Amino acid sequence: MTPETTELINSIIPVLSVILGTIVGVAGTITVTYINKRSEERKHLSSLSFNAGIENFKESINLAIAQKRKASILPLELYILNMKYLTERIQKRDIGKDELKKFVIEKKQIIDDLTATIIEIDKKSKKPNNAKGADAKASAL
Repeated sequence: MTPETTELINSIIPVLSVILGTIVGVAGTITVTYINKRSEERKHLSSLSFNAGIENFKESINLAIAQKRKASILPLELYILNMKYLTERIQKRDIGKDELKKFVIEKKQIIDDLTATIIEIDKKSKKPNNAKGADAKASAL
C-alpha cells in the first residue's frame, strides 16, 4: 500500500463514522417517535371509546325517562365495553358486513353473559344472610 492510499483511508474513516453515527441516531429517533405516537393514539382512542360509552349510557337513561315507563337499562360497564370493542374493530379496519355481523353476535353474547351474572348477584344479595342463624337463636330462647 502506498502512503497516499493509507492517508486517504485514514481521512475517510472519520467521515464514514460520522455518517454512520448520524444514520443510527436518526433511525433511533424515528423509531422512538413512532412508538410514542402509537402509544398516544391508543390512549386517545381508549379515552374516546370510554367517553362514548358513558354518553350512550346517559342517552339510554334519557330515552327511558322520556318514554315515561319502566325500562331496563344495562349497566354502564356494558356500554363502555361495547364502545371499546367497536373502536378496536374500526382500528383493525374490520368493518365489513361479515365483521360487523360477527361483532354484533359477540356483543350480544357478552351482554347476555354479564346480564345473567348481574341477575345472579342481585338474587344472592336479596337473600337474608343469617336466616338460619336468626331462627336458631329464636328457638333457643
